[in-house]
Parts: sequence; structure tokens; C-alpha cells
Amino acid sequence: MAYDYNVRNQDWHKIISMANHKDPNAPLSVACLNLALSKTGTMGDCMFRYFQNGPEGLLPTFQRDFTLPLIVGEIYYHLGFLNTSMRYAFEAMEAIPDYKKSSRAMKRLAEINLLNGEYRVATKYLRLLQHTLFYSDWANKTLECIGNKQLINQNPEWSALKKYQFADDFLFSEQEKDQMLGLLLVHCNSNKMAYEYLMAYTLLTKDLNHFVQYFPLGKNLGYKEIPANYQEALIYFWANKTSQLNGTPWTINDAVQQNFVRFTKYFSGNLNSGSIQTNELRETYWYYFQFRK
Repeated sequence: MAYDYNVRNQDWHKIISMANHKDPNAPLSVACLNLALSKTGTMGDCMFRYFQNGPEGLLPTFQRDFTLPLIVGEIYYHLGFLNTSMRYAFEAMEAIPDYKKSSRAMKRLAEINLLNGEYRVATKYLRLLQHTLFYSDWANKTLECIGNKQLINQNPEWSALKKYQFADDFLFSEQEKDQMLGLLLVHCNSNKMAYEYLMAYTLLTKDLNHFVQYFPLGKNLGYKEIPANYQEALIYFWANKTSQLNGTPWTINDAVQQNFVRFTKYFSGNLNSGSIQTNELRETYWYYFQFRK
């Protein structure tokens, strides 16, 4: 609940602070942490410093209840899958056990319909929110944006999301999340979050062949150097392909290479994960690849 509260308020640094105090281990909490890492620009460097439980800790599978869709819908919203986020919000609201409505879900429904240009539908939800205790001020202010594209674009978050949203209809597939992320990135190649989630998905599924294939898609996204976890995956792929560390087509830091040599010595000497005691080796992609199921 605390992770969800901070996601709702977009307090990304608070989420990371909570994880630094105690590693989250439930899929929804891990998903909130990964969202915070992406929003603060640290996902590619820091993701594997924390416990990761596979792709369910990145984009959890849909369940028809009134909690999970709200949280996962936040991730899809920030990625730019606006209609998927809207569907999750609606499903969560309809699954509330006492059949009441959720102001939080209505806010998201109003927001996305506004961005989709469905002004009549957005107005319907905003009129309802005008009569709520905590959302009335937001509803009154948002009603001024109805039909006013200039006001909508003055909101930095909405302006970015409008660039990300798809112009054509397509069927979102829960079973092909990597392909969905790829479509999102192809549609808007400046969507850095879509790129990082695509990379994270291949890493969490241990699909290094596709990781290496997709990696060049981020060359124009403003990285000053290759993120640390990406370097770890690249050197691991190269070493397994060529049985050597020299000659990699990517720039790998000396520290990463030295840690990889140390890791392989530990691993070759003992297949037990408990033999690796140092945090700098346990908090790497190699450790996840070898010891996390």
C-alpha cells in the first residue's frame, strides 16, 4: 500500500528510499520500484541492486480485482499505453466488492479520455469528480482544458504522453509484452521509458540474444555511457559467445570487466549462490542470470 501510495503521488525518490531500507519482494512492490527507477533515470544502472522476481516484477499479469489493475495501470500510463491503462482503471473500478465507484479510477478515465480527444466522456467523469472531497479542485481545473489543446500541451506530462500515444488501433497482447514495448518504441523512438522497459524485459527473461538485438535502438536517447546493467549483460553475452573478454564491440568499463572476472572465479569454484558474499557481485545481472529463477 505504501508503494502504491507513492506511485500515485509520483514520489519516486521516496519509493527508492523505501527499497534501500528493505528490499521489496512482492511482484507489485517490485513493479513500483522498477517504475520509480525508470522515472528517475537509474533503471539501467541500478535495477539489479534490488531483488528481481522476473517479468512479473516489471509488468505484472492482469488479474480481475480492484487492486492490481490500478497499480499496473499506472505503469502502462507512464509508458504511453493510454488505452490499456484506461482499461485497467475501468476493470479495477468494476471489481470493487461493494459495487461503489473509485474517484481515483475516474480521475484516470477522465485524464485519458481528455488526451484521446473524447471530450464528452471526459466531461462526464469530471462532472462527477466535482462533487468529491479530494478531486474537486483538480476536476474544476481540468474542465478548463476541454477542447483546448493549448492548455493540454502546457501540462508537461500530458504533452509527453500525447507524443507516445498510438494513432492507430491495435490489439494489446498480454502474452507478447516485449513485442508491445517494441511497437511503442517504434511508434515514438524518443520514448526512453519504453526502451528501458524493453531492455529490462529481455534481461528479466534472460533473453540475451534479443537484448543484444534491441540494444542499438537506444543510441539516440541521450546516454552518456552504457548503463552498468547493460554492460554486465553485454560482456556476459560476449564471453559466452567467444570465450574471451577482448574485442567486444561495446565500451565496457574496467571495473565491470574486473568484477566479471571475479564473478566467474567464484562461480566456477562453487555453484552455490551463497558462496558469493560481496554485494558488488550479488548486485549484478550475472548473479540474477545464474541464481534467480
